[in-house]
Amino acid sequence: MVTTTEGHKYEAEVVGTDRLLDMALLKIDGESLPYIRWANSEQVIVGEWVIAIGNPYGLFDVNDQPSVSVGVVSAVERSFERDGDGRLYTDMIQTDAAINRGNSGGPLVNSEGLAIGMNTLIFTETGGSVGVGFAIPAHRIIAAIDDLLRGGVNRDYWIGIRATDLTGLMWRKLGLSQNRGALVTWVDPDSPAALSGIEVYDVICEMNGYPIETSDDAKQYLRNTDLRVGQSLTMSINRRGTYHDFELDLKPRPGSENDTEG
Repeated sequence: MVTTTEGHKYEAEVVGTDRLLDMALLKIDGESLPYIRWANSEQVIVGEWVIAIGNPYGLFDVNDQPSVSVGVVSAVERSFERDGDGRLYTDMIQTDAAINRGNSGGPLVNSEGLAIGMNTLIFTETGGSVGVGFAIPAHRIIAAIDDLLRGGVNRDYWIGIRATDLTGLMWRKLGLSQNRGALVTWVDPDSPAALSGIEVYDVICEMNGYPIETSDDAKQYLRNTDLRVGQSLTMSINRRGTYHDFELDLKPRPGSENDTEG
């Protein structure tokens, strides 16, 4: 149910959801509805004034007016590992404007009244605001809206390899100069990895420029990166002492429904 500041209530249709990004897109039917404009969140300046708007602790039950709190942008491009609920918060805007439970989904606006982000996450030991809140930046929301309007995204991609840590004996046997990277131990012959040219005994040293020291590093990178079917993944491979870059085209996992989230 969507309630406006004039007291009008609208039953909303869920157009789509994206659990990984912690977003939902709703639609209501109405006429002459006011709307907020987006700011260029990639030009947000640390220290600029911002206002958080929302419904903390359900105060709409008292009246139909939202609550506002004022602060500054404390930091930008804050990224976190995927949480226990499977959500991934990356490139976040940090603010000390008070954000409490119920503010999620409300806009974080700049001094011109333009939305630079959506209030989403707080760090707290008490359940209330301690001045460490986070908003999803506008440019990521705009991209997510486009995805949801097209039916969502498919993140059930396939690479088609297994890898393990290098041992001291193995890296010497392969003629490598250092014991770092993830050793490829198996490649599915029909996989994106095989089609790109990756072979058993290759050593993965980077993924999209991210350094890989162990096989766990590779797993953590894939877990904490929003990769989708149709995108590419570049792997820097050490093959018997020589480095090569391989570009994998991410394809749907075999046997999956190939459905998108949304």
